[in-house]
Amino acid sequence: MKFTKLKLMILAVASLSLAAFSASAAADTFASVRTVVVDAPRLIIGAASSAVTNNWTDIHGFEGIAKIDFSTKTNAGGATLSVLIQTSADQTNFTTLNNVAYATAASIIYTNNMYPAQLTATDVINFPGVITTPTASSSGWATPYIAAAPFTNTATALSLLDGVTTIGFNASDANRYVRLIYSTGGTVTNISVSATMTGLKQIVP
Repeated sequence: MKFTKLKLMILAVASLSLAAFSASAAADTFASVRTVVVDAPRLIIGAASSAVTNNWTDIHGFEGIAKIDFSTKTNAGGATLSVLIQTSADQTNFTTLNNVAYATAASIIYTNNMYPAQLTATDVINFPGVITTPTASSSGWATPYIAAAPFTNTATALSLLDGVTTIGFNASDANRYVRLIYSTGGTVTNISVSATMTGLKQIVP
């Protein structure tokens, strides 16, 4: 069968389109990753104190960069909550989790122009870095991009504000077991908190 240049170009474009469609259709963050409940929702009550999670979390089998999402809510404006993340190879000797990146929360307003009223919604997104808009006059372009968060933090006393706080770390380099130690302060009455870890895991289940 004889192919002309035009036919070859059409086949190439069709192949790329099919590949892009397949990649898009294959995106599945429900089945392709695993989410582990590091700390089920708990309520911390009383004055300034500390609370330690009761159970260890085994992260054996997780590969590459994983994330932990902390969800926090307090009913007192002056209350504070921080968390120390410890890892261990034997559940006896502990080290503080280091080489951690902190996500940056940003409120993004999306407008739906398909409706006459121009419907809007404000999404709070935890980005793996800071949204940066370069100055066109000096850089030659002005398209916003995400300046990646550095993996240079040590999770000694990570401040958990009302909402969802996200951190990233290399699960492949971390010790097998993880636990959390919370520290409260200020005008503490009731603080609720939970933590879930999500990442790629090659071992089933």
